[in-house]
Amino acid sequence: MKKVHWLSLAVVALMVSAAPAAQSTLIHVSSIDLGNDFNGTSGYGDNPLSIAFDGTAAYVGGLRNTSDSPDTVGVVKVEGLFGGPATITPMPLTLVSGVAVTRGLDSLAYSPGALIMHHDSGSTSTGFISRRSPVDGAEAWTMYGPQGARPLGAVGVDPVGDSGAPGVAYLVQGSGRRRLLSLADGSNIYDGTNGGIINTNPTVIGTSWRGVAFDSDGNIVLSDDNGIGYGQRIGVNQWQSLGGVANATSSSIVKDVAANLVGQGVAILEDAGSDLLAVSGRNMTTFTDLNGAVTSVVDTSVHIRNLDGSVTGLTQIELTGDENGIGTAWTGDIKNLAFGLDGAGLPTLLVVDFVGRRLDVYQVPEPATLALLALGGAAVLRRRR
Repeated sequence: MKKVHWLSLAVVALMVSAAPAAQSTLIHVSSIDLGNDFNGTSGYGDNPLSIAFDGTAAYVGGLRNTSDSPDTVGVVKVEGLFGGPATITPMPLTLVSGVAVTRGLDSLAYSPGALIMHHDSGSTSTGFISRRSPVDGAEAWTMYGPQGARPLGAVGVDPVGDSGAPGVAYLVQGSGRRRLLSLADGSNIYDGTNGGIINTNPTVIGTSWRGVAFDSDGNIVLSDDNGIGYGQRIGVNQWQSLGGVANATSSSIVKDVAANLVGQGVAILEDAGSDLLAVSGRNMTTFTDLNGAVTSVVDTSVHIRNLDGSVTGLTQIELTGDENGIGTAWTGDIKNLAFGLDGAGLPTLLVVDFVGRRLDVYQVPEPATLALLALGGAAVLRRRR
């Protein structure tokens, strides 16, 4: 992973363009059934919604989708991601009670030693952001209505936001700033008056946030009902657009159909040949990139794009859920994403599919394995894990 040096980063960021570089292919390595743990009777939610990754295991949070199901949602831990057999362990200490229909754990995020849970109940008083133990889900702290705001839309770990250390980032609909809580105790660091500005440029796609993610340098990607924004980090509390506009993010993708709905996950793919964006296709028919090019898309897929939303130079632009003979094609458009490096340093993208109740794992394999794949297919990768 890349190390942050703020002085050099601020200078280099002004020179960075969205020009594409070589792309490494993501290989589909496993498809894990979550239906036994997310259904109408499990108590963890009717469907899986949110996802986090610690480099070895995944954490999946649920949403209550029917009135006759239990009024609780929670997190399950999934191990054995890379060809299995997968082990799924419910975490009872994460269970949230009194959950209304169509509500759940909208976001999960991970930082070493910390699992972050986000529940939007529909109100400021009962919605919360909480730090939990990734071992057993035990509560470290919970902030209801943090900073007096309803935590609606998007929560993630900003790896450098707290003076170079990780903090809990969240977005509030109607506000164009990244707010930040202390990872240690949930106290306020940046609020709606002084948080880093993330409004998109040149197109203002809105502030109905539905997803947020960071790379190791603190660059940011945002999911909004109207599109996707990307910002280059130029300070502890500041971003700029790809065009060098300070206190802004680029409107990398503008959707043709707005959707203020859950399940619009985003991720920055690092160490995949060049930094790229992965985007859930929910409610998309076409999108327009930063250069004005219009692309038709399938809303059930996960789309891979350059940072400016373009496909220039890319050889893999769509994930469908059935690559390499693993799994079946996704039939629903509600997905959330998590990205990180596994224990061997391999770039790993996780996709949790709401409708299919499943978790799909994609990786960029090391060159030696990639050569074997050309000879023996995806089963070779599973055997080597």
